[in-house]
Amino acid sequence: MKQLDAFKINDGDEVHIFPIAPYNEETIYIQGHVLRPGRYSYKQGMSLTDLIGSYKDLLPEPAPHYAEIVRLNPPDFHPSVESSI
Repeated sequence: MKQLDAFKINDGDEVHIFPIAPYNEETIYIQGHVLRPGRYSYKQGMSLTDLIGSYKDLLPEPAPHYAEIVRLNPPDFHPSVESSI
């Protein structure tokens, strides 16, 4: 609550509050420079290559040495970012 109290908004601001709905559990979202972005089912033990099997699954000229994962962590689903450079 302290963070919410300190968060100031101004006239004309748009505030978007997105729910973390139960149907989003066990879900992975792929977005960015990929051929097939979207929502995918998560299965225990998955790796990135289960979703992006080869270079052909990316759009032309992707950034070759950078990837980012935004993970929502229980119990409050706060985000953390993991990146590779």
